[in-house]
Amino acid sequence: MKPKVLYVDDETDHLELFSAEFPDISTVTVRSAEEALSVLDDADHDIAVVLIDYHLQGISGVELAIIASRKCPEAIRILTTCNVDNGAKAALDKGLVARIIGKPWDREKMRTYLETSIKEYTEAKSNGSYSSDAALVGEVVSAKDAALKEIKSALSLAQNRIGEAAGCRRRIAALLKRK
Repeated sequence: MKPKVLYVDDETDHLELFSAEFPDISTVTVRSAEEALSVLDDADHDIAVVLIDYHLQGISGVELAIIASRKCPEAIRILTTCNVDNGAKAALDKGLVARIIGKPWDREKMRTYLETSIKEYTEAKSNGSYSSDAALVGEVVSAKDAALKEIKSALSLAQNRIGEAAGCRRRIAALLKRK
């Protein structure tokens, strides 16, 4: 089975352009995260590269990259975006994606990135080295999830204390008005 590129973008024009520019690269194009996850679950697809638009409807490209890393850890994840912001940079820094490619992309650079990524995937899969990378990504994702839980807990506690303080302030104000 020939390794494929899964390209996820909610803009049909981008998907059509991609397919037209790279007809020799085996590609599956989808318009939503749900479709992408269905493809990743399908054993008939050997997905080497998951190319994800950063701004999808209903889910960010980074969120989809995290889910894709769990479903298909050996696939190389790449974000495409018009605007690289801190979220995209953080995903790259944490290893959730291998690369960020700006839109509009340079056709030859994109071809090089895709061919290099497919080659890396094929080599890693043949010698089994991707499993250690997948474990590392899993650890990063788990650490991120734990950190988010801590932040949510701290935020909830802070909101409760702010609510309590506001209640005390109202009671004090009411007492002062009576005097």
